[in-house]
Amino acid sequence: MKKQLQLKRQLARILAVLVSLPLFAGLGACSVRFSIGSSHPVSSSPVNAPKGWKKFTSKDLGYSAYFPGTPIRDTYEDRAGTYKRDAIVDSNENMVYAVSYGQFSASQDGDADALTDTQKKELLLKFARLIGVKDEKLNYTTIDGHMSFVYTTTAEENAAIKIYRGIVLGKHGFYALDAFGVSEADAKTFRDTFRIL
Repeated sequence: MKKQLQLKRQLARILAVLVSLPLFAGLGACSVRFSIGSSHPVSSSPVNAPKGWKKFTSKDLGYSAYFPGTPIRDTYEDRAGTYKRDAIVDSNENMVYAVSYGQFSASQDGDADALTDTQKKELLLKFARLIGVKDEKLNYTTIDGHMSFVYTTTAEENAAIKIYRGIVLGKHGFYALDAFGVSEADAKTFRDTFRIL
């Protein structure tokens, strides 16, 4: 009973973070397509990256992924915290692929890995509602064995540009995996190269 109470408190701390993660706010309502999978981390599965893509490892953000080039780091702050993003930009300075990370604050930090699958789904459901994904369209998938969801939206500045986004629940925060203006198959390939260290 004591352990259950601790997990509930931990979930409450993590849920409190959701309202203070503007990194992912403003993503808007969007259509969602999912596949069902296991939510238990199973890293180290083989990666099938496109020819010419290179593995990039960010030890400070705790992930690796393959990019078609070397990503640049973008760090920005707002009243809720500091966020880091590694992105590939095209010749017009538009993002093509990006991994962003929003860490739970020190005062609200919890170990999401200690939550049950039901609690993880609840956490992701609350997050999906926060960013406008309708409950009836929400199903879960896994990315690198971690509970996640994926969806498609459009760029605010140009609705013709589709953004394929995956939200991954990490141990101490959320990862957003973005693919801008590429095919859905290329976006999936990018997501499939992502690994939490």
